[in-house]
Amino acid sequence: MKYSFDSDRLGSPHVQDALARSIIRSLPYILFFDDFRDKIEERIEIVSGDGKNAAGWLSIVEQLFNQTNNTFSVFELPTLEERQRKTVLAKVQRRLNETLTKEWQSFRLDDRDALKICIDFYREEVVQVPAKAAPLPPTQPRFPSPPQPLVKPATSAQPQASVQKIVRNYIKFEVIETDSAGDEHFFFISDRSKGFYWFFNFVMKLEFNPKVMGDDAHTVYLLDEPGSYLHAVAQRKLCQKLRNLSQSNRVIYCTHSHYLLDPEVIPVSSITVADKDGNGNVTLTPIPNYRGTSDNRSALQPVLDALRIRPFALDLISTRATVITEGIYDYFAIELFRNSRPVSVLPSVGADSIKFYVSLLIAWQVEFRVLWDNDEEGRSRHAQAVDLFGPEIAARTFRLLPAAPGRQRRIMQDLFDGADIVMVRTELELPPNSSFERMLHALFYSPRRGELIQAMGQHTKRNFEQLFDALSLG
Repeated sequence: MKYSFDSDRLGSPHVQDALARSIIRSLPYILFFDDFRDKIEERIEIVSGDGKNAAGWLSIVEQLFNQTNNTFSVFELPTLEERQRKTVLAKVQRRLNETLTKEWQSFRLDDRDALKICIDFYREEVVQVPAKAAPLPPTQPRFPSPPQPLVKPATSAQPQASVQKIVRNYIKFEVIETDSAGDEHFFFISDRSKGFYWFFNFVMKLEFNPKVMGDDAHTVYLLDEPGSYLHAVAQRKLCQKLRNLSQSNRVIYCTHSHYLLDPEVIPVSSITVADKDGNGNVTLTPIPNYRGTSDNRSALQPVLDALRIRPFALDLISTRATVITEGIYDYFAIELFRNSRPVSVLPSVGADSIKFYVSLLIAWQVEFRVLWDNDEEGRSRHAQAVDLFGPEIAARTFRLLPAAPGRQRRIMQDLFDGADIVMVRTELELPPNSSFERMLHALFYSPRRGELIQAMGQHTKRNFEQLFDALSLG
């Protein structure tokens, strides 16, 4: 939503500035992370100043020092006596390694049980010689000058340019790895794998981010392709980490990875599909309302992968039979009322696409049934499939939704009693005018779905019993 103010009515610029500052103070803090692959400097210079003016990685290091002990500051290291400095660094190093080890147990990028980071401080003297002033270019006098007497140069020593020594202070991180013989080896962080590089970035920027205020509640985290360098298991753990982070904050991220869309962790109802038009405008469409074309329907593939509704033979031969449906919402409906029947459901992407899955299941020798809507398109596609596969296969496996008395058209929505649809919308606090698809999607992923199915009337339940009878699946 957009708001605007009439600047003339707000009075002086001071009033406008005060209003703007008040609005900004009330907004949640927004933290943007592109991909956690920002360059980590091999050494970080401790520039003069304090924590309030620190920027970049120096500000993250300062936050690490503050969280270790609120009296510690990286800017005070150069002023400390050497033994005091070592004591401070040892405590900060222990705090960092405890944090990294804890997170490492969550991600476990390799077989190591733990990792260790060494923090070191060192000084560097730089000799600086001021550059000589460039001679002025010769100028031509406007008027001839009288001859000047020759003057003998002075023999006394001329002053020399002063040489300055500048002391620069640095702090650096190194990875310590211990081999089988117990010997320690030191590496720069950038020398490690891309996965570890991402991991260090991720932990440092989330755990020691100086921009997080207070208890960081209600902060908005924006992440672009998180975990792009992580393997599948680590991505699943990252998915849980993001869910935990969202308990007290808002987390928004974009991804092409189905491992970050695990429906057991991330509610599918919270996923939106991003579309961009030719002018660069981006729209976000909730999954229940998304209607992709044949060209962009692949945007849903990560979600379908996450739901594990892929036509893999190993997923289908373990059940007594497989029902091929026209689409995902038919899948939702049949799954809701399947109960304990040993049946799997394979959703297609339209009535016409069913024939491709029929070929696969015939090749895999999987017992199956095919279900089309009993409408004009469904009957047309059913007839085409009969011509393609022959009457013997059709008689045994092809089905239309059972027709209702006195009606020539029946789709999956018609199996639900209108009162039950209204009841689900009310119980799940959906808008009264929300679509059937949105209602069905919300019901399928609701933790109360068993309770709500049980509360439905006999008319709906009887319709689905008749459907399973028509499929000859018991």
